[in-house]
Order: sequence, then C-alpha cells, then structure tokens
Amino acid sequence: MKKKRFLTLTGAVFLLLLPKLVIAVTNQSIPSILEAVESFAYQGTRDLPGLVKVIPSKLDSNIALPKCSKLEPFLPTGNRLWGKTSIGVRCNDQQGWTIYIQVDIEVITKAIHTAKPISRDHTINESDIVFKEVNLVRMSEGTLTDPEKVIGKVAVTNINTGQPIYSQLVRAPYVIQRGQKVKLVVEGSGFSVSTEVEALSAAAEGQVLQIRNQKGRIMTGVARQDGAVEIKRK
Repeated sequence: MKKKRFLTLTGAVFLLLLPKLVIAVTNQSIPSILEAVESFAYQGTRDLPGLVKVIPSKLDSNIALPKCSKLEPFLPTGNRLWGKTSIGVRCNDQQGWTIYIQVDIEVITKAIHTAKPISRDHTINESDIVFKEVNLVRMSEGTLTDPEKVIGKVAVTNINTGQPIYSQLVRAPYVIQRGQKVKLVVEGSGFSVSTEVEALSAAAEGQVLQIRNQKGRIMTGVARQDGAVEIKRK
C-alpha cells in the first residue's frame, strides 16, 4: 500500500514539472542569443587594431522567446561596433521576435605617444615616440597606432612629452614651398607641355595648390612627389 502511494506521488510531481520542462525546450536559450551577438560583433571588428573585447550585458533569465531556427543579429540604424552600443537579434520564423542587447566593445592596442617634447615643424623620427597600451575606444578620435603614419611626418604644433599623437597633430612634409619657382606640367590627350611657375602656397604630395605663370595668370594644380605641379586636361 505504501509503495503504491509513493508511485502516485512521484507521478504527480513529474506532471507538475512537465510544463516547465516543455517550456525550457521550446524557448530560445539565453546563451545562444548572447553567443550570436558576440560572434556578430567580433566578425564586424576583425579589422580593428589590437585585441577586441566584446562584453554583452546580462539578460533576464525569465525572458521567454520562442525557439528560432535561425538567429539573425543586426546593427540598428545609427549604431556602430564601438564602445557602448546595441546589437539586435531577430527571428523570422512564424512566431517572430526581435530583441536588443546592450554591448560594451573595447579595443586594447598600443597607441603612439611622444617620448619627449616635440616642437612645431619638427620632422618626427623613431626616437621621438613610444608605444603605450590603451583602450582605443576611450581615446580621442584620430589616435594613431601605425608608426608609418607618424615617422617622417611634421608636427603642426608643439606636443608635450607623454601626449598621444593624433592625426590632426601631424602632416606630410611639404614638397613645395610658398614662393618657390617650380615646374608646371600640363598633360592632355596626346600632348604634354611644361613651364616654370611660382607656387602661391606650400603643399605636400597630392595636395592642391595655386600657382602663377609668367603672365600673371593664376591656376590650380596638384603637387607631385618630385616637387613639380601637375595639371591634367581632358
């Protein structure tokens, strides 16, 4: 008699638990949603320098979303994979749903800083710089990490020791100086002529500048690496 009662009670407990077990199986698991978000974020930041860390916010374990055959992460309009942002995950099954996950993206890399004071118009060399590990997300826009974008460039202002070097603080060296007599090369379909002109401003390679010919006519051309100015005619 006692044995029969025990079996009956066991069966009742199982029946009470069964709805919860069914719900757990038919709902989308929270870890799978977060995994989809992380994979999407890492894929979208693979070209960033250094080590990228993706830290999604925790989701309420009581969230119940129908199980989805294919999760589709996406970046909401106006958002970017940088710093504190939001990534959406949608399900296009019959019982479709969309959820937004708050994410913190960090970019740990070595940024270029000054090793000593740098004066305006100084051409920067290797001894002028050091690398310091930073979270690039927390740095000002234009922080440089590639030494090729710094070494050989010219400081546009005085830079203190230990300061990060931004793209706005350096420029390419001038190949043409203001007032310099330079060669003008005019090229067109089937012809090329050259003459001497005066540069009305300094310019680095690829920059546009105004020039004045011997008759006083002012024209616009592009500075070349060899110090000449080029104008192309169609």
